[in-house]
Amino acid sequence: MNRILVVDDAEDIHKIVTAALRSQFEVVSATTLTEALSLVQSKAFDLLLLDVMLADGSGFIFYTQLQEQSLNPEILIVFLTGKNDVNDRITGYSLGAVDYISKPVDPLELQVRIESNLKRRGILTKSHVLQKGDLRFDLKQRRVALVRPNGETKLSLTATEYSLLFYFIQREDQVLSRKQILSAVWPNRIQGNRLVDVYISGLRSKLLSSHFTIQSIYGSGYVLCKRNNLSGVG
Repeated sequence: MNRILVVDDAEDIHKIVTAALRSQFEVVSATTLTEALSLVQSKAFDLLLLDVMLADGSGFIFYTQLQEQSLNPEILIVFLTGKNDVNDRITGYSLGAVDYISKPVDPLELQVRIESNLKRRGILTKSHVLQKGDLRFDLKQRRVALVRPNGETKLSLTATEYSLLFYFIQREDQVLSRKQILSAVWPNRIQGNRLVDVYISGLRSKLLSSHFTIQSIYGSGYVLCKRNNLSGVG
């Protein structure tokens, strides 16, 4: 799975970007250039999604420093910023950025443009399949199939149900509060406990044939676990 580093000092941007990209990419977050530099020095990234104006410096200057120090030289740079002046865009592209995306950005557009840039450079990870128990996720098509010895059965999930299930499957056996779920799946919503309950009820009904289920934990939230582990939940 391709690894993307998001550098932005706005919490809401991290939520939007993570929600948009986490189904297809490993997303790592940094809120300062200092933190970003430390991450680039210690890990390899395929793409850097970089704000231009941060509290501890300029994204333009930071990118120049990465080039001068030959840190992760193959990394693709995409600027994601509120600076939409034509001169800023020219500066970004002249430095070598593969894309310049203006805020606010639509999550689906962001996902498509990131994937397109990785494909164009031929570094999009070929494997798009993740299997957990009897659930097989097609990360590219955002589909889920129920796997049985005699074949697969596609689960009919809405886009939101897919995001919700993928969020849970990455946190199997972890109790998640409604606030955590709301923030991850609906990053622009401030309130919505009822919304969370309704979607989980619908998703739970679609998992009746799976080894997994979503269990309510009184006063705490929900947990995705295997049915034979229910006695140990809570």
